[in-house]
Amino acid sequence: DFTLLDVGQGLAAVVRTRHHLLVYDTGPGYPSGFNTGSAVVAPYLRHLGVRRVDLLVLSHGDKDHAGGAPGLLKRMEVSKILGGEPARLHLGRPVQPCRAGQHWRWDGVRFEFLWPWRAQRGNNASCVLRVSTGRRVLLITGDLEADAEARLVRRYRQRLRSELVLAGHHGSLGSSSLGLVKATRPRWVLFSAGSGNQWRFPRPAIVRRWRAVGARTCSTDRTGALGFRVSRQGVHLFLLQSRDHRRYWLSGGQLPPACSMITSLNRGG
Repeated sequence: DFTLLDVGQGLAAVVRTRHHLLVYDTGPGYPSGFNTGSAVVAPYLRHLGVRRVDLLVLSHGDKDHAGGAPGLLKRMEVSKILGGEPARLHLGRPVQPCRAGQHWRWDGVRFEFLWPWRAQRGNNASCVLRVSTGRRVLLITGDLEADAEARLVRRYRQRLRSELVLAGHHGSLGSSSLGLVKATRPRWVLFSAGSGNQWRFPRPAIVRRWRAVGARTCSTDRTGALGFRVSRQGVHLFLLQSRDHRRYWLSGGQLPPACSMITSLNRGG
């Protein structure tokens, strides 16, 4: 199961196999003390009946990705932490670097980091995670920017084809390069963005770019949390927060057209 949580303008996602659980980023933390690690991620895990995170991946050091980590660590046991910028993560416990080539299997599901090949800084330090079962692939790119995406495509082109992609950098113009879009050609593309965010993420041109290769797109600023079950048989939507739990800013409870289409498909419509 892959769940993209609604943490406002930030990123937090959960990958769960039969007996293991990975958290990818924790959303933002604020000077007030509020952070989504304790307010969103930990409550969701407890709702699942989870008491321990096997692996926490903090893609890089930006606050909208790693700011919630202290809150999560206070409320949940975490066995191991990997990060794209360990030196920026002051968590009071060891953080090991993620590196391309690291891989493991949990319950028949393969996990592999495709990036970074060596130490990077800023957005391009992002841990790029490929999760696969059979031919079904989930790709998470953090905030990776277009120049690094081009290098990723040159090295892994055939292995980037994916069913489900979490678009880079919340749908900014600096990511989701045409080369990556064509190499992945996913069925679904998800954007993690805050409602009314000042950068207008996801940018319309980027949404159109993904749709041009046949992808269906959804963004958390409109849908809330999204959950997909990935198996050898296919990819199925099991959580659409705006359908299952009415969002106060959705006038009339209407879904964006692309998400309505996904919902009808999964209902057999």
